Amino acid sequence: MRRNAKILGVGLLLTLMLMQSAPFAAAGPAALSLAPNALSISIVPTRLPADNHTYPAVVVSVIDLHGLPTVALIDIQVSLTSSQENVGKITPKVDIPVGQTYVTANFTTTHTAGSTTLTATTTGLISATATVSTVIAVGYPTHLVIVAVPSTVPARPSNIGSLILEMKDDTGLPAKAISDIPITLYSSNANVANVTAATVTMKQGQYLEEVSYKSGFVPGAAILTASAPGFGSGTATISVLGSPPLALKLIAQPSVMVACAAGITSCAGRLVVALTDLSGNPTLANRDIQVQIRSSDLAVVNAFETTTIKAGNISATATFTVAATVVGNLPDVATITASSPGLQSSFAPVTILNSATLTPAACGAAPQTNCLLSIFAGPNPVLADHRSYSSVVVALEENSAQGLAPAVNMTGSTRVTLTSSVTGVGNFTKITFSIPEGQNWAAVTFTSTFQIGQTVLTASGQNFLPAQTGLATYGSVPSNVVVSAISPTLPADASSHPALELALVDALGSPAIAPFNVPIRLSSSRSDVAAVSQAVIPSGASYAIVNVTAGILHGAANITAIESSFTSGYQSSSTVLTAVIPAPSAISVFSPNGGAVLPTSLPNYPLFAIQLEDSGSNPARARTPVNVTITSSNSTVISKQLAALVNVGLDYVMLSLKPAVPGTTTLTFTAPGLSTTTAVVNFLPYPATETITGGPKAIFTNQTAAVSVTLMIDGSPVKDALVQWGTTSGGVIVPPHPSAAASTPTTTTTTTTGRPAPVAQPVPIPKANDTTSASGTSSVVFKPSKAGSAVISASINQPGLPPKTLNMTIAVSAPPPSHVKAKPSLISEFTTFPMILAPVGGAAGAAVLIVLVIKKRGARGSADEDFDESLG
Repeated sequence: MRRNAKILGVGLLLTLMLMQSAPFAAAGPAALSLAPNALSISIVPTRLPADNHTYPAVVVSVIDLHGLPTVALIDIQVSLTSSQENVGKITPKVDIPVGQTYVTANFTTTHTAGSTTLTATTTGLISATATVSTVIAVGYPTHLVIVAVPSTVPARPSNIGSLILEMKDDTGLPAKAISDIPITLYSSNANVANVTAATVTMKQGQYLEEVSYKSGFVPGAAILTASAPGFGSGTATISVLGSPPLALKLIAQPSVMVACAAGITSCAGRLVVALTDLSGNPTLANRDIQVQIRSSDLAVVNAFETTTIKAGNISATATFTVAATVVGNLPDVATITASSPGLQSSFAPVTILNSATLTPAACGAAPQTNCLLSIFAGPNPVLADHRSYSSVVVALEENSAQGLAPAVNMTGSTRVTLTSSVTGVGNFTKITFSIPEGQNWAAVTFTSTFQIGQTVLTASGQNFLPAQTGLATYGSVPSNVVVSAISPTLPADASSHPALELALVDALGSPAIAPFNVPIRLSSSRSDVAAVSQAVIPSGASYAIVNVTAGILHGAANITAIESSFTSGYQSSSTVLTAVIPAPSAISVFSPNGGAVLPTSLPNYPLFAIQLEDSGSNPARARTPVNVTITSSNSTVISKQLAALVNVGLDYVMLSLKPAVPGTTTLTFTAPGLSTTTAVVNFLPYPATETITGGPKAIFTNQTAAVSVTLMIDGSPVKDALVQWGTTSGGVIVPPHPSAAASTPTTTTTTTTGRPAPVAQPVPIPKANDTTSASGTSSVVFKPSKAGSAVISASINQPGLPPKTLNMTIAVSAPPPSHVKAKPSLISEFTTFPMILAPVGGAAGAAVLIVLVIKKRGARGSADEDFDESLG
């Protein structure tokens, strides 16, 4: 009984000593936060793009009674809802782990811009709400726009136009490609208009690309579509103007023929079949049109064939032959008919007379009365399209007693000269040609220009009376020059862009062909916004595309186009171009809980959202990588200059900041070319208490010391936190926890479970692992190996908590000679026994009850000796 009482007294004495061991303890900062009282929702950033993407922008945290962030003492499951799911949806459930202050939740936007209220609820804490807004973001290409230049063209073969492909963002502003984008082009009606290439690539950094299209002679409309994966498609309509062919026009050349007799080398004439509208104007065949030729009297004129007007042409030719003789002096007449399904038919009479033989002597004697030339033009008019038409025939005639009659030259060929009075309208391929001997006529080719008008054709020959006829060209008469913006909004990037269309139109606004090069003088009301230079609409074209050099300023410029030759009388016009500063233009910073943040551990340090914005404070996606520099006004809190990168196509980036110590600092965020912003951040101390206690602080080499660490969060113990023990000399022994089955001290090694693994003998080791007990405490026994100063360290590493290392220094001395054989003192006797340290008291208590486990022996001395040997 006396023995047991002595042991109990020793235990109480050591308990009191450990409770009063403050001079030997190193404690962390005092916990300032209270227990969680409510939930809090922060939106970082507060406005998100309405683009149907998912953003980790909702921060759900726990706060105390004062509204300051605190930590979760247990795992907290939070339910989240969105009031307007047509605006955006929120992750329905998130968990805030023990020791953490917040968790992020994903918010998925839609294409509908608006606001929605988010609500966070959990058991035992006050609910929280926050409003998130979605807006149309700028600066990132999402849509393709295709513009046809010109969009309305006249029907003519192989017409070439331009397609301007443009990339725009959701707000309709130009946005440059962030990478090479392949674009597919498609035409709904390739017969009307078609693309010259099925695919085209928008190069990185470009927002405009020019390609070609081709249209033809088929009137109508075609829709051209530009598409690319991940982009909204763009369409453009091209209209081909042209009157559909509704009627045929038949022209016999010549209309009076000589009878086929001896010496006549050709008994055939020719028929010209032309297509016209109901007004008689020439029009192009939109397909191959077959025309049947028939004669009313095959005995007079043999015309029985089918000719084809090829697609894209206005006419075709056929032949007819005449009878061999004409009875008497009266002419024979036959009517030729041209017909085709769906077209109005046409008729042409052909008269046959006996031929008169011309001789040079007869023509030379009286040229003004006997020998004549006749000229036939058909089709008439022809199109002013710079094409050649076999439309002119010159024939020989004789003025006899019976009147004018067709004639042939039986003594050789007849040389004829042809001239055009207005060569600007058209001219002949050959000015001189011959009518062969024995023939009545010959055909020549007339080439039109792009000029609309009429010319007089004159045929003349030696000893022949000349003949004249008129030939007209048909088309739209240009009267106005119209300037319009292909892309009305330009990026103010000091670059050149094909942004203007110059179109030549007639009085009705239909496209007209330039008869010659039309110089255009362009002027800008603000050359610092949009600078222009001179331009030319080429001959034969109806339009021109003009490059505009944008400045670096935001604003609008009025562009005026004036035809500068001052001879055509074309009316001028103007348009407006707007240049916008490329988004983004500013930086905004958002942090949870209004800048009062509670540091925890990676990757859960406080989050900050750095968002790019345009001049209207709307989210703006980066067109190029944006490097943001962060500087701190308080180098004690954050000492280093930090950096963040907003990659191309993003509007914000999340940044975690780790302060060196708690405190308040002003962070300044800067990026080249963007407005600077600042944010005041108050880094609160983490509400955890880590203490290290034990001793004594001075021992002999044959003695031991007990050391303990305790981990508390907001006054509550943290169980199963990993503690890594170490010592600079000697070794440590980790006793089993009170719940362990073994009652003897054990050394530890790391196991898969993280719990100490018992071994047979309590051998001290330099390093050992342990976990905190239910009271938040981990304890070891230090056994020195030599005299000197020993540092015992305890590193606490709990997932979600800031890592912490606590140290205690113990002085170790060699025992005096008398002390080696001397009977141990009460304190040393106690400290040389194996021990199990068990925490006693509440969360705020620091007392440790030391339970001594002593092997019962028959004599006290033998027991002391055995225990000393077990540790030594």
